[in-house]
Amino acid sequence: MRKIFNKEQIEFIKNNYKVMTYKQMSLLELFNGLNEKQIRNKALSLKCKKERSFNKDYFEKIDSEEKAYWLGFIYADGYVVFNEKTRSYELGIEIHKKDEYLLEMLNKSLGNSHKIKNRKRDVSFNGYKYEQNTSNIRIYSKKIVSDLIKNGVGTNKTNSLSHPILKCDKILFLHFLRGFFDGMVVYIKTLKAI
Repeated sequence: MRKIFNKEQIEFIKNNYKVMTYKQMSLLELFNGLNEKQIRNKALSLKCKKERSFNKDYFEKIDSEEKAYWLGFIYADGYVVFNEKTRSYELGIEIHKKDEYLLEMLNKSLGNSHKIKNRKRDVSFNGYKYEQNTSNIRIYSKKIVSDLIKNGVGTNKTNSLSHPILKCDKILFLHFLRGFFDGMVVYIKTLKAI
């Protein structure tokens, strides 16, 4: 049986899996004829597993302007799913593609370990139907979702009249409001596709 990977390729994977994506490796001359999935599988069989540096405790305590801002933004334009029975715990935000930089900033705050995905979506607004490009991030973490709920983000915000309970000083509350208003503006822009 012929081996797919030669010694040079195996050594390259071992030395570079932390600093390069498998997609980047597949584009190199060294891996001509091999695809991203094959390289990833070989890396896993070599026990070369990338570690994620995800900060699950980010929303445990709202003690910075940045955390207060993101809490407000999520309250305005995010959603959480918390279901013990199905073990579903998710924080999600979907916004217009033009505002994707906001998702990149949030992702960076949490450790830059989540994928931001794009899709085309059919939207109806004011009797008009159109297609729009959106970007979304989904973070699957019981800890993140539990902490957001403790900080007032509900699982069914759209149909709720409650507001978040933010126990903090006035400065942090102002940053929470800034995040909330930015989230509302992005939400309205996404609906109208401005």
